[in-house]
Amino acid sequence: MSWQFNFRRNIHMYCHSLNCQKGNAKFECQSEDSANEEKVTLFWLDDLPLKDDQLSEFASDLEVWASKQEFKYRILHNRECLATNVLS
Repeated sequence: MSWQFNFRRNIHMYCHSLNCQKGNAKFECQSEDSANEEKVTLFWLDDLPLKDDQLSEFASDLEVWASKQEFKYRILHNRECLATNVLS
């Protein structure tokens, strides 16, 4: 895993802070509680400053990290679910 993540829950109501870093690249990834599913965190990759090839690596690292945190989550990009550990 090459990306590092620092997560803080509920910085504003149901929104969270997910700071992401790899080398000199630093940004925040939008994350929030799902309005439709209990205790599911949604990670939105739509506005990240990454190219398509970088986005794939980032999503993969985020999935590994979120699983290690034992989160119930969905990783979303352009309305498509890239990864989840929530049973449908």
